[in-house]
Amino acid sequence: MFAEADNELNNGPTDAARQALKTVRERAFRHAANKGEMVDAYVDAASSKETFFQLIFDERAWEFGGENLRWKDLVRWNLYNQVVYKTFWQYYGLGSDDYSYDLDDKFDTYPKQIYYKIISNPGDGSYPNKVLDVFQFFTDEEYDVDCQWKNFSMDYIQNHSDRLPSTTDSDAWSTNQWFAWLDDNTGIAKAQCRCSLRGYIYMDEQGRLSPSNMPIYSHVVDLNSLPPVRYILPIPSDAVSRSKGAYKNYYGY
Repeated sequence: MFAEADNELNNGPTDAARQALKTVRERAFRHAANKGEMVDAYVDAASSKETFFQLIFDERAWEFGGENLRWKDLVRWNLYNQVVYKTFWQYYGLGSDDYSYDLDDKFDTYPKQIYYKIISNPGDGSYPNKVLDVFQFFTDEEYDVDCQWKNFSMDYIQNHSDRLPSTTDSDAWSTNQWFAWLDDNTGIAKAQCRCSLRGYIYMDEQGRLSPSNMPIYSHVVDLNSLPPVRYILPIPSDAVSRSKGAYKNYYGY
């Protein structure tokens, strides 16, 4: 928070702002071999107000992941609609296997095939819960293949297929096409991609974008002109009635 405020007040990061951000990141890379690269070099490379804000934007997402703060940050930054809009097109593009929506060149960095199996909890403290079954994921450290995060490259599959886990024996692994979301019957993405953000943007079964004034994602789209996200709940109808016209619902309600 200090680094963000300091960046805004001074129209760019001061040494104090950089040190504050480094203090946060250093905990994540405390014992990492690439700590210098991922902390000092990473922060120092952001010299402008805009590039330093992008670091803040990313860091708060990682730092507070799962803590129900992200939407509040996006609202106060006035970026909520842009993030929801871009997230929709990522889902839709992946689900449709349509790389024309991969404007940030990220599609090939997402894991599309993962080997996993459910195993009994060892109960030895390896996991926070000592009772529930757990997922085990296949990883080939020798060839830098971590299927939780990386795709199996075609080279790896062709030249190291003997290293892939078995899916048929008594200790079989399961495999899942995590982004196989294309509906073969309609030829477009399945409902979980098309309608995951319905209420702001979605695609119907005929491939028509709603609302109709929402722009198709491309390099020329002005993200600052997107419609706002309705994040404020409507005033109940009985409260509107009792106010005798003093209260009104806006934001499209």
